[in-house]
Amino acid sequence: MRLLVLSFCAGTGFVSCFTELPGWGWILPVSVIGLLMAGITLLRPDWHRPVLLPWMLLAGLSYVLVTAQGRVDSRLPPEWEGRDLLVEGIIQELPEMQGERLRFTLAIDRLFFPPANAGNTDPKSVPWQGNLRLSWYQGHPADFYAGERWQLLIRAFRPTGFMNPGGFDYERWMLLAGQDGSGYVRRSDLNRRLAPAAALSLARWRQSLRDAIGQLAPAGQAALLQGLGVADRSAIDTGVLEVLRRTGTSHLLAISGLHIG
Repeated sequence: MRLLVLSFCAGTGFVSCFTELPGWGWILPVSVIGLLMAGITLLRPDWHRPVLLPWMLLAGLSYVLVTAQGRVDSRLPPEWEGRDLLVEGIIQELPEMQGERLRFTLAIDRLFFPPANAGNTDPKSVPWQGNLRLSWYQGHPADFYAGERWQLLIRAFRPTGFMNPGGFDYERWMLLAGQDGSGYVRRSDLNRRLAPAAALSLARWRQSLRDAIGQLAPAGQAALLQGLGVADRSAIDTGVLEVLRRTGTSHLLAISGLHIG
């Protein structure tokens, strides 16, 4: 059994050798064969183990290919980039204030193309769901909380980034963070809160505690307390993070608050 598990894990790791995903034309046949043979492996424990090892490797390969291709396909379609989109969704995690800019993640479950002119009052509904990292530069409300449901007029773009060796790979970070695109909120009368956060929303309670710490403690101390208490490190100064790194104590922020965050 251990060899079968190791073979499956080897199949999942083999995908790292690919320079690009092969596409559904290859993934689907490989997945069907891999899952079929994995099922036979479970139903026929009397088979010679070495015969089953390549099939378990194929099953592991299939699992990762299907998952990875699904994540790539969930990104914002390229034909929607730079267009006005009317979306509805729930605020995820904790909104961050960066100067005059409000940043947040919106889990979209409804998307519309707004009317092109005043005579057409019915927006066109489009079936798409995903997470977008949005910025709101002007006119954002002071009371903006995680867990709330909002309708927003936005412009969004697919995840892109520089490919410089040794540099920060923003596109990779977006993929690992489950972000399907980024964009900004347009100034519009269509922007409005549709529903408050649920009474038992964990994200809403985290934000309330974070805001309370920010009001009661000095700025520098508040940022550390927020990081340690509710796993929100957005307000910590880069100089403080460097001190933590040099003193070998940065792991305190990494592990503290994870029971909440």
